[in-house]
Amino acid sequence: MPLMEDDRLQRLSVLIFSKDDVDKAASLIKDVYAIADQIVLIDSSSARNLKRLKAIKKERGLKRLEIFHAIALGYADPLRMYGLHRCRHEWVLYLDTDEKISDALKNDVKRIISKPGARAYAIRRYEEAHLSGEATQSFTWQIRLYNRNFVRFTGIPHEQPIIDGAVERLDAKYQILHIVEWKVWSDYGKLELLERFTYETFNERILDYVFKITMPARRNPEKNALERFIYGLLRAYETLGLKKANDEISDFDYFALYSLRDLAVQIKMRNLAGVLGVIPNMTRYTNRLKKLRMAKNGKAMFEIYKNIEKIGIIKYLRLDDDRIIDALNRKYAKKKQGIELLMKLLEDRHYGTYP
Repeated sequence: MPLMEDDRLQRLSVLIFSKDDVDKAASLIKDVYAIADQIVLIDSSSARNLKRLKAIKKERGLKRLEIFHAIALGYADPLRMYGLHRCRHEWVLYLDTDEKISDALKNDVKRIISKPGARAYAIRRYEEAHLSGEATQSFTWQIRLYNRNFVRFTGIPHEQPIIDGAVERLDAKYQILHIVEWKVWSDYGKLELLERFTYETFNERILDYVFKITMPARRNPEKNALERFIYGLLRAYETLGLKKANDEISDFDYFALYSLRDLAVQIKMRNLAGVLGVIPNMTRYTNRLKKLRMAKNGKAMFEIYKNIEKIGIIKYLRLDDDRIIDALNRKYAKKKQGIELLMKLLEDRHYGTYP
């Protein structure tokens, strides 16, 4: 009996976010359609591309595909809870349009989620792959398969969801492949400028990266032994340097944080050119950050970031309330959207003029 026809198996919603990448979105939908009982596409495209997506749905008879339009905020993370609200089934597989999953995961995903125990599953995401399936050995653990009743997102860039319960690592044959497109990588520089850290959130960000590498069986609410050790070292460094937990980290610490992160990735990939490029790349990043901090609204933005690091962008802008999304969709339908709009909304919230 085909896998989809077995009533004993859990049903699955596949959640996808897209923005003006119709061809990639259509390709991913085709790739996962057979395993999905529902596909939720949260689209932030222009009216023209949204129309194309709806035409593809109609032409191909994709009855299990549901398309919802949401305001473009530069990246998808602030819309995660909005997307989850539209998933009808308990189990959700989240994928980006520049990703694909291994055949083994397609074949077994229904059986995996039908087993009792875990609330979520971490999957190896290979960071540089090609459509052929060939990939480098560099991967991180990503929680992409979860029971939506036990998951929460805060809207911080590239975050792992918070899971209320056990997280299980899947076997190496179950993979997500990130299909590299160098032309879009420059966009991520804009997202990095959103990240301003106090020393406390700086520590948590380092621990989050350690988590993606080591993937303990349970992330929340307690840190594992390795995380507690690293956190102790960081606090000792900050205490000796007379650094306060609520102060913004120094230019040197910004430089060190991203240099060490990128250096670890390049060494793991055995990319000598990448290793040699870390220092000049991070020098340019630090210089851009200095300009951001010196801007007229620099201090206000840092106060905003302290708030969103504590409660997240979703709570700060109330983006878990579908009525807010609907109001923003109407208000900014014909206005410029993206990172610039997100920055404006954050300032509006700070000054009390937000919807």
